[in-house]
Amino acid sequence: MGIEGIYEALLEGRVLISSRDVNALLKLCFSLLEVGVSRGLRVYILDEKGIASRYIPIDIAEKAVFVMNYEEACRNGNKLLIVLLPRYVKRFIKCKQGKIILLTTYAGFELPGFTKYQLRRVPGTSEYVMKSLTTGVTYRLIFTNTGIVEVQSPPGLLGKAYDVIKEALVNYGEVSIRDGVVILSRELGVDRKTARGILIKLARGRYIRVAKGRIELA
Repeated sequence: MGIEGIYEALLEGRVLISSRDVNALLKLCFSLLEVGVSRGLRVYILDEKGIASRYIPIDIAEKAVFVMNYEEACRNGNKLLIVLLPRYVKRFIKCKQGKIILLTTYAGFELPGFTKYQLRRVPGTSEYVMKSLTTGVTYRLIFTNTGIVEVQSPPGLLGKAYDVIKEALVNYGEVSIRDGVVILSRELGVDRKTARGILIKLARGRYIRVAKGRIELA
């Protein structure tokens, strides 16, 4: 999709992104703020807990309007509203803003009208997987000092295998070589000998590495 497509998906509607990683939510907040401003949007940050206000760089803070309560945030509909760690998520169903991004550590509830994403770090790496719980679309991201970078998978069947291994690491935390072979065989519809060969190719291409019998992303 490309990073522009990711920004488009997040900035053009009502979105909820949940993660246990508050630091990642902060970085995402600041990146989306800058992109929104660069696209000519008025960006408001609802920061009820004061976390963004404490950590945001001054040059970025000057680009947004910070508000401290729900009523002020939802007044006037012509803006992008980014809400960091809201105290009560469900009340934003009634908020009149057309463009809302809710960044929260809570998950598991229904929020009609919002596209829901889950942001999870791939263990042992600086990479994050952001998956739409509404559409099933998955993005692979790294946060840098200059914003968000999309991680590209290898082409063809190797790319599919790489995505399968990455998803397994996110879901299970660690994956042994044996488990990796079984998972690839099942998900790709190939025999185990072929699955093992795919793992070898991923390792030779430096997409993965093996340490103490466990698969890690390179």
